[in-house]
Amino acid sequence: MKKRNLFKLAALTAVFALGSMFANAQVVTGNIPVQNQAVMGQDSGYVKVIDNKGTVKYIQTANGLTTFTNTAPSGGIVTTFQLGGTLNSNTYIDVNGKEFGLVGLDTIETEGVNYELVVTDPATGNLRRLAFDGLITAGRVVYPMTADVIIIGATHNIPVPGIPLAYEKVYVYRNGAKLLASTDYIISSNTVTLNISTDLPALYNGDIIEVHYVK
Repeated sequence: MKKRNLFKLAALTAVFALGSMFANAQVVTGNIPVQNQAVMGQDSGYVKVIDNKGTVKYIQTANGLTTFTNTAPSGGIVTTFQLGGTLNSNTYIDVNGKEFGLVGLDTIETEGVNYELVVTDPATGNLRRLAFDGLITAGRVVYPMTADVIIIGATHNIPVPGIPLAYEKVYVYRNGAKLLASTDYIISSNTVTLNISTDLPALYNGDIIEVHYVK
């Protein structure tokens, strides 16, 4: 009789624990669809229990959790609740000012593998995947001068599609020598404009202009 009561108490505790978990999940109104009964050697399915008043209840997992029922019972049928599974609805964890992290992850040292970062959307907080090559975009335009000599007082436009509008991200070189930002050149939408002035007295046929940028 004592063992039976202990079993009922354990079952009731499990019911309350699962009830608390579902209360904090995303589905908080209506009904969650009932799964099929758990089968030995398979995952998912509900587990039938009886509380201390003899009420029949069913426990199942969803929304990122799974269960598995042992193939060969050892003293009784064992169903294990596990972390890991498919999300059935939008799910958010409120850390409430507490720390949340993962430990035990391997350090990445492999070169040539396009790993991805996990980032958050600043508008929604949703997790997104970002490839390393999408973290920083770099470009280079080589522009050989083929026109006649451009003398003082003129300007010359160099098309650079997608150029960022920030001098700290744009570097312009003439024959390997870096030009002075906002003085020797200015930037605008898709264009670098060279200012032919006393600091940059002339451009000649055969000069090589290079534009490097990152964004």
